[in-house]
Amino acid sequence: MMGPVSLRKYFTFAGRLHRRGFIAAYGLPFLVLGALPGLLLPHGPTQVALESLVLLLVLPGIARRLHDVGLSLWVFLAIYGISPLVLALQTTGMFGDRRQLALLLSNVPLLTCVLALFVVRGSRGPNRFGDEPGSADPGA
Repeated sequence: MMGPVSLRKYFTFAGRLHRRGFIAAYGLPFLVLGALPGLLLPHGPTQVALESLVLLLVLPGIARRLHDVGLSLWVFLAIYGISPLVLALQTTGMFGDRRQLALLLSNVPLLTCVLALFVVRGSRGPNRFGDEPGSADPGA
């Protein structure tokens, strides 16, 4: 049975986190609190503030889940850096009047990365980020 992730473990970037713990504690809240309002609210300061807050709250989980598959948080930050590039292209008029298309495309790299963490299996045994998380402790 999966127990709750302690607040101290929730906000740490060190160590590894298995899929089940990531999905329950970070992934689903990210999709519900971050992605859905991003699709439902008009683009503006409120939406950007909400999405930024949610991203900051789930960033430790993303880091630890990436650690579980043997990758650094820098991989996610590089992927996330594509989003502003798409929005910058939108200002050139490349998308014409299709501003919503540019906003949607800017979120594709972020959502793809998070959803990939739902399905990618963690590395077996210890890796450079620590021991394999035990199934008894979903926050490990």
